[in-house]
Amino acid sequence: MRSCALSLLDVRPDDKVLDLCCGTGTLVLKIIEETESSEVVGLDSSSAVLNIAKYKDKSSRVHFIKADAQDIPYPDNYFDKVVICGALHEMPKATRMIVLKEMYRVTKNMGRSLVIEPAYSSSSIRAKVIFNILFHPLNPERRTLKNMLKAGLAQEIKESSFVVLSQRYSNAGFMQFVLSEKA
Repeated sequence: MRSCALSLLDVRPDDKVLDLCCGTGTLVLKIIEETESSEVVGLDSSSAVLNIAKYKDKSSRVHFIKADAQDIPYPDNYFDKVVICGALHEMPKATRMIVLKEMYRVTKNMGRSLVIEPAYSSSSIRAKVIFNILFHPLNPERRTLKNMLKAGLAQEIKESSFVVLSQRYSNAGFMQFVLSEKA
């Protein structure tokens, strides 16, 4: 999944990259390992997960920031690439839209965003099983995820002003990758 994300992002040496809601840093650390990006930022609102990410960062090249994704502390048009993985489905629609609009704001013109979220494949029994195990009715994320899937992730990204370039599925249809551009 991370390799697919990197190939879609196509990070160049002079790119500034933001991993929004980076959690424990798994994806942002993969970015720093496999690219020569000039600036890589991992942003999350949790000090606990950022401390884990910092501990895992052997390169000391990632700049980790504690901040809310609804108010990214960078100027307009700053990043060439912005990625968010597995966080939007946890948010109600109003919050998702604020986060997507913030992503748009900090992305440079012609810059790209990549959103990676769970999907529900009606054609894959394996994906249905995984979905129902991970998003059991008692899981509080189930409601916000179902809301996001009903609204359509690509549609919400379009509503935030990005131009959707592609939408791909992996992991037997369980994960979706939406690549967009700021026009």
